[in-house]
Amino acid sequence: MAKIALLIGVSKYQSGFPPLPGAINDIKAMQRVLEHSELGNFNEVKLLENPDSKEMEEAIESLFTKQRNPDDLVLLFFSGHGIKDDNGNLYFAANNSRTNSDGSLAIATAVPANFIYLVLNSCLRCKRKIVVLDCCYSGAFAEGLTPKNIGTIDIEKELGGKGRAILASSSSTQCSYEDTKVSELSIYTHYIVEGIETGDADLNQDGQVSVLELHEYVCNKVKKTKPEMNPKILFKDEGFSIAIAKTKAAPIQQDKFFVGNCKLAKSKHLDGNLYESEVPPLHNFLEKYEVLINELIKRLKNDKFVAALEKQNTLLATIVDNRILDIIRCSSKADCVFIFQHNYKTNSEDEWTEKSRSNFGDNVDQSYIDTLRASVLSAVSYKSIFDTAFHGVYLKISEERKGIPKAFILVPLQIEEKWDSYKGAKYIEKGEFIVICGIEKDSFFGDAYGQIIASFYRASQRLLPNYALVEASILDDLKQAFGFVAPSLYQRRLKLFKERLDRMIVHFEPMLDIRPGCLAIKRWEALARDPVSLKAPIDLFQAAELWGVHFSIELDKYFLKTAIESYRLARIRAKGFEESENVQPLSINVYPGSIMSRAYFKAVREAIWDALQGNPALPPEQIILEISEKTALPIMQSLGDCASPLQEFRKRVLEYTHDTGVRFAIDDFGVGYSSISRLAGLNLPYVKIDREILQHPTSEVIIRFVLDIVKVGNANPPDVIVEGVDEEVLAKISLSRLAKSGVSFVQGHLFGKAGSEIYRLDEEKKKNLKKRLLTD
Repeated sequence: MAKIALLIGVSKYQSGFPPLPGAINDIKAMQRVLEHSELGNFNEVKLLENPDSKEMEEAIESLFTKQRNPDDLVLLFFSGHGIKDDNGNLYFAANNSRTNSDGSLAIATAVPANFIYLVLNSCLRCKRKIVVLDCCYSGAFAEGLTPKNIGTIDIEKELGGKGRAILASSSSTQCSYEDTKVSELSIYTHYIVEGIETGDADLNQDGQVSVLELHEYVCNKVKKTKPEMNPKILFKDEGFSIAIAKTKAAPIQQDKFFVGNCKLAKSKHLDGNLYESEVPPLHNFLEKYEVLINELIKRLKNDKFVAALEKQNTLLATIVDNRILDIIRCSSKADCVFIFQHNYKTNSEDEWTEKSRSNFGDNVDQSYIDTLRASVLSAVSYKSIFDTAFHGVYLKISEERKGIPKAFILVPLQIEEKWDSYKGAKYIEKGEFIVICGIEKDSFFGDAYGQIIASFYRASQRLLPNYALVEASILDDLKQAFGFVAPSLYQRRLKLFKERLDRMIVHFEPMLDIRPGCLAIKRWEALARDPVSLKAPIDLFQAAELWGVHFSIELDKYFLKTAIESYRLARIRAKGFEESENVQPLSINVYPGSIMSRAYFKAVREAIWDALQGNPALPPEQIILEISEKTALPIMQSLGDCASPLQEFRKRVLEYTHDTGVRFAIDDFGVGYSSISRLAGLNLPYVKIDREILQHPTSEVIIRFVLDIVKVGNANPPDVIVEGVDEEVLAKISLSRLAKSGVSFVQGHLFGKAGSEIYRLDEEKKKNLKKRLLTD
């Protein structure tokens, strides 16, 4: 096992970027702790001081070489300017980085984050990769501090992925700082080095500092020094448990276990409970906000005016806004809550209009509120709030000078932008923010509070009276903003997910066979539906993709079982479909990550058994699992020397086919992670082309191209299905031309809407479709 680190510090820049003298100090301090035999104990630590962009790229590519071993630990540390281009893409500034005459980044002189993403992905064999970024993404200048740059980016989108941990000094909408009052290092690096050198970052006292422990330690320290900074961590798989350094702390000794005739012994430190240890649990800064979330939802459920929404929605709309603000006031133990608006057309730059307010708290009079309101309006301008893409707490001001020993918190809610054709730029037409007045100074002062309040207000406006969806929306926003949440919040979100999932039903959409002499409904696709709206539960799919494979597996298992049982009942209700000779294939969607899961494999085998035992039975070869192209193929920890995730995935698909008899299809080809290598490499019997392809002027050429690829080496080429076909599509490419291009099946509302029943194509519609097939 080798431990290799590359430390890059850029302190000197071309015109357009201020110098960062602390950057070189940062990497030298990191070198000290990583090379120390009793701390980092790294075999190789390379320093790169003030490199140009080419030198940076070559060094980073060399660090994440494909030849790394699975148990190697590879670390990249960068201290310098983080910047974005006009499209919001992240770049790391090098010594030769500069700006153009218009102030925009000369992108050829900087290192794109996408480059690092690519080399991280190429280093497949190495299972322990860490990237530490001490640079800025956005924020405002502060007195006595040098911000490391301005811009807004999505760290997870730019650098996220399997088998890695990303530590960042600030969230995607904040600034990192150098502060000579703390040390000669940046604030973030100072506490990284301190946590490792002192051993204080070893929170569970096991003698090692894990990535998550280091983040927790640094996060707590940074919050005390610079509360508006919000360090971020992103990890995939077991990335959080990677040990970055050792400490001198003695690990807690547990009773040993011996092979042979023995009994399981209890640890002296566990006090009889295998799940309770004297080792202190890792602190998560979001844990304290769980009480706030619970209080908000509890008060929302118990509010009689909000409950009346179900009966008198339109009449109570104006009252509900007041009630939501009052719930925020009571849950935050504040004196009053306001919403202010700024309208570019009707207000001057610093003029605000009150939109709504909560009730006043006890012992609060109008003069007190007037003082707080005046403080808010005099302290902020709409540009200072809405010119940034910030969504946390914007401002916290104590009013002790005016005899009020409390504070107020200001949280931006939303903006509406318009394009000024004369100036050639966007301007903010409307802005809206919420102010929580008279809150205790040591209360919820942090970005998470602002995120929760903004999420609660927006979700309540949109989703009431569904309280569970409001709570789920808050947790989803926290996950998106911070990358991870406290374990208790994760479990709560999973519970909400399962409860909603258990209420979902399945409808069936027909697939029409348009091959010569075959005009008929020959297959069905199982589609998830909300039982109330009868629409797709988009929120469940979004949650599955946001929260990871545990959620997506639960979703896929549920819809697999529900689809097969619902199809059995639909066949019983439909005349002539219950006989075994009339069984039509059923397509069921599945995420790639679920295919690689043994839990889903077990669910498929159980579902197949139930389908065979059912009356009427559904043979396994009539079940088609449609693999979504909207997500990437998973990278498995057990890949070892396997050439690629595609080969491992192909191997698992063949295992399913051999052991269960089910068949597979590619779904959504043409969007997401679709690729020619994935299409040809999987070589599945069915390919479904996404509707977006049909919007392209050369759609016929693309369809023929797909057919040519899948035909290569196939005695029985796969069937090609086109989904989303409607009158708009057929205005561009006729049904006849689709058939002539080689398409076997079409799917869309034109041929039959999704419903709970299955049926045959009626004669009138069949007659009209025959005419279309004969007409170019």
